[in-house]
Amino acid sequence: MIKTGITSDTKDEFITIDLSSSKHKNRVVDFFEEKQLIENESRYSIRAQWTDDKYHPTMCMSESDFLEFVAELNKWADKIK
Repeated sequence: MIKTGITSDTKDEFITIDLSSSKHKNRVVDFFEEKQLIENESRYSIRAQWTDDKYHPTMCMSESDFLEFVAELNKWADKIK
């Protein structure tokens, strides 16, 4: 599942890939657009919560989730252009 929004505390935009389940809770990757007020630019960061390599080392996404994720990244790229 792909989620987007704005953080409540810093007002940064985010895109979240949430592949967690009741069995595997740590399968989440967050992308943040952090606005830099002084430099008038944005910085992008990634935070991952992932299971141990021995359980599930790779991320597998459905085609529809991947396309939704790319569409959200393209929105960020369009703002930069």
